[in-house]
Amino acid sequence: MKRSLLHSVALAAALSAPVVFAATPQVTSVMISQPSGSRDVVISYALANAPAVVTLDIQTNAVVEGEAEWVSIGGERIQSFSAGSDVWKKVEGNGLHTIVWNAETDLPGLRIPGARAVVTAWATDDTPDYMVVDLNGEANSQRYYTSTNFLPGGLLGDASYRTSKLVMRRIHAKNIPWTMGSIFEANRYADREFPHAAVLTNDFYLGVFPVTQAQWANVAGYNNSNYKTTSDRDLHPVEQVCYNEIRCAAGNTTDAAGGLYPAAPYEGSFLDTLNSRTGLDFDLPTEGEWEFACRVGGLIGDGRWNTGKPRLVIGDAADANMPGANKYNGYGSNSAAVGLFAPNAWGLYDMHGNVWEWCLDYYKADVSAFAGRLCNNSGSGQRVQRGGCAGTSLQNNRTANRYGLAPNNRGKWYGLRLACRAGLK
Repeated sequence: MKRSLLHSVALAAALSAPVVFAATPQVTSVMISQPSGSRDVVISYALANAPAVVTLDIQTNAVVEGEAEWVSIGGERIQSFSAGSDVWKKVEGNGLHTIVWNAETDLPGLRIPGARAVVTAWATDDTPDYMVVDLNGEANSQRYYTSTNFLPGGLLGDASYRTSKLVMRRIHAKNIPWTMGSIFEANRYADREFPHAAVLTNDFYLGVFPVTQAQWANVAGYNNSNYKTTSDRDLHPVEQVCYNEIRCAAGNTTDAAGGLYPAAPYEGSFLDTLNSRTGLDFDLPTEGEWEFACRVGGLIGDGRWNTGKPRLVIGDAADANMPGANKYNGYGSNSAAVGLFAPNAWGLYDMHGNVWEWCLDYYKADVSAFAGRLCNNSGSGQRVQRGGCAGTSLQNNRTANRYGLAPNNRGKWYGLRLACRAGLK
């Protein structure tokens, strides 16, 4: 005979994320129950000041260092829900809402003594750290999670997060002072890595992975990448895409409409198609956003890798302190499946050493005057690439290294990573 999942229940305290210029969404009257004869767990809550993004945690009694505490049972155990459950998404309408957790699927035959549900309401301009966008779903159907532990199937365990979905990490960057460029590194490119104070004006979401061949083909309808294996090509980053191909009409190799930037992506472009399909506001990251995210915010100069560990070797030799993804030519002569090596401290994979990633900015040797903001000086006509690639030297696979390239230039090492600013103020 199977035991009841819930030995006892408790009300969860209302939690909410702070917001400045709008009424704060509030959750009250959280109730958790298990209908007789059912293995499902029903959680109801009242929402005020909607809309809000709603997330969930299930907690249980535990003793931590001699003290009784409520602790999460773990996001990997809270993944199965009935259709229509008002959780992990933007929830409209004040009043009573319901979540049906299929507990038997996640915890077969087990019970949780003293369980409670913690329902959190997030303001729409202060959404959770992870956003998942289904490329085959309806517009504005994205899901939000507080960590990758809550992603159904796991970030690396479910291939759809690298093929038919986009996983985006919120980067908390607004009004945080930091130093852009390199300072003490012996082999720095002094003529284009000028150290300078920078401050970004907004938080933003950034792709956890570079855009893969499967994701590009899903949106663009074609895949002209150079490297295609018979088994796992879908998981490799798309390459041989130019800047204009990303923001101009499909296959276009000219800077359409007299210079797209800073205008919106051109009708029919990869980005325009993606934005129309999802209802969101995707674009390339600015190079300030790219570097801030790669550097994990506050690491000064380029004497450190984006993990925070100091560089031990200058030149083309592998550095023992580098994460696996950053080792020079660690992939051989081709790209690697994204997510194969360790991420940086913010969970971003392949920021170095897989493919060069296009940024939104025009290239200018000295961008100190922009203080981390997007460079709109079109003098060079070139666009920025960041991150290095598997086919270049260790010197180029550095956080501060920046490179300018004609926007119609394609190559087997030229790819992209997406940013999204929609709803973030």
